[in-house]
Amino acid sequence: MGDGLLGRADVPWAAMGRKRHVQQAPTPEIYLSVDVEADGPVPGLYSMLSFGIAAFSIDKVLLGTFARNLELLPGAAQHPRVMAWWASSAANRAAYEKSREDVKPVRESMLACEGWVKSLRAYGKPCAVGAPAAYDYGAWLYWYLVYAVGEVPELGFAALDLKSFAMGRMPGSRYRSLGKSTYDPEWFDAGLPHTHVALDDAIEQGTIMVNAIRQRDGLPRIEGYSLPGR
Repeated sequence: MGDGLLGRADVPWAAMGRKRHVQQAPTPEIYLSVDVEADGPVPGLYSMLSFGIAAFSIDKVLLGTFARNLELLPGAAQHPRVMAWWASSAANRAAYEKSREDVKPVRESMLACEGWVKSLRAYGKPCAVGAPAAYDYGAWLYWYLVYAVGEVPELGFAALDLKSFAMGRMPGSRYRSLGKSTYDPEWFDAGLPHTHVALDDAIEQGTIMVNAIRQRDGLPRIEGYSLPGR
């Protein structure tokens, strides 16, 4: 057997076997920060008014954004408590009115979103981020994507939750007691307001997530974000 084919370098499967042991650099993740504005607590019965997605690299480059104001779902209601919240302040009323500008058809918008997410694979592996992820991505955006695409979308069915990440970084903390006021101040960039306009909030949330991940990994803090090529 010593003169047989096993182990010979000129045999194709021997070379293939060696290739399986080659270490390759992991594909970088792209963090797609998702924010949703809605007129009720669940999709189907109620409608997603608007959504915004901001795609960040770990180097805090804003690789792209996607946002749409959507037509209401046929036959859907508007929840009285949620609509009362939208009417509760001038800022909220202004944000609601902004979500009703230039509304687009749902299916067309979600198919365009799916195509945009796929295009981001040129930069790495897209990962949805939410705060809370169970609401913005799991309850709303995922439902709408499946509604339009007809199957599990490019982003899959899981998302990185900012509050869960914070709990893992803060010994002794409890999930329900955590919020932005309890996070490390180093996670926040100056000058990024929370406006309840979907894309504004997606960008703000994305910078918080990248700052937190960079801190965990011992990477230098980057104030503000940059655009590709700058």
